[in-house]
Amino acid sequence: MGKYISILNGRSFAGLVSFGWFLILYLAMGVEYPLAHFDDPFVQESLTIRIHPFGGVRIFGVIIPIIFMYRAIKRYKIEEGEGFIRYGEAFQVGVMFTFIYSSLAAMMMFLFGSLIDASFVEFANTYDLRALEMLQAQGMQGLLDIDAQVEMLEQRGLSNLALTDFWQKTTSGFLIALIVAAVLKQKPPTFADDE
Repeated sequence: MGKYISILNGRSFAGLVSFGWFLILYLAMGVEYPLAHFDDPFVQESLTIRIHPFGGVRIFGVIIPIIFMYRAIKRYKIEEGEGFIRYGEAFQVGVMFTFIYSSLAAMMMFLFGSLIDASFVEFANTYDLRALEMLQAQGMQGLLDIDAQVEMLEQRGLSNLALTDFWQKTTSGFLIALIVAAVLKQKPPTFADDE
């Protein structure tokens, strides 16, 4: 267990920084940036960036696991692998990193919503419902079952958002682990026996 301490610290810190990103988006919730002005409400809505913890802006938070996972695996490679690490081992460390990081970030977001303020849930649901209504008004009913989506959004609560956040972070973390493991892999040298 001692050899994973540096990885645990990196994961924990990544989870805290990810929660900090959530808090920044929470504090900026409701800010709108129209990219252009159009008379058509659908086009205007499509070209307006709205900030909330579950909006499109949160994608910029993907840099958090990339940086921390790279540093954690590299440190593990230097400390435990003496400068070498195989792809499978690097991926394993990345998967462990991902699970702890995404669990901690989702748990802190859930606790924040449960104990302090869950207004971001209603804000996200209202925004997503409005986006579905815009799609329905444009006649895009055939692309997806909008009625089922609306029913799902009306029932979506804090626990659903926390679980969704966990799975999104886990999925992206696995992909990041595949890439970081490929970048950092380095087989130990093999020495021929002199007989």
